[in-house]
Amino acid sequence: NSLKEGGIYMQVTRGIASRNFALLEGLKPTIMAFAFECNVIEHEFAKSGVNVISTADLRWKRRDIKSISLLAQCLAKQEAIKAKAFEAFMVENALVTEASSSSAFIIKNNTLITKPFSNEILPGIRRKNILKFAKELGLRVDQRAFSMKEVYEADEVFISAATFLILGVIKADSKVIKDGQVGFYTQKLREKYIEKILKETA
Repeated sequence: NSLKEGGIYMQVTRGIASRNFALLEGLKPTIMAFAFECNVIEHEFAKSGVNVISTADLRWKRRDIKSISLLAQCLAKQEAIKAKAFEAFMVENALVTEASSSSAFIIKNNTLITKPFSNEILPGIRRKNILKFAKELGLRVDQRAFSMKEVYEADEVFISAATFLILGVIKADSKVIKDGQVGFYTQKLREKYIEKILKETA
């Protein structure tokens, strides 16, 4: 399809059957996939950074399962759009779980902080790579939950997702992060990720 840069989305369901909540036996899985164009390398907000808001996390308890049931994430994203923000940090019990369609990270005192893997967040290849890159850059890694107060007071904040890799967050809930610029380590982590995918796709 002459696609130069973009993404591929794949979805597998249990298969075709009459309406039934039970997990029926013997179904042939249905597979759907499509490619789409987007600027991954030269993303429009890679240099300027993005702003986020905080919102309640309304998702079910098995967030580690990649599901097409994305109503809560859609509602969170819509809250961000209404607030003219790029993304929403979802909060539960006063702590950030993750963003509506990305993973959330902060850096404070040369330490990368992000929520540890559990059933409360969706695992991902990007997350594993970022933790690896952080150690290569000399950052300490602390896998724990953090609050929005910590976001406001962080040295750097960033989000990661397949379609943009890493984007710096320069404002959260209208509060400017540090000096309002994309942070040094955020830029370096993004550079490392771009280097990795260019090498893999060469």
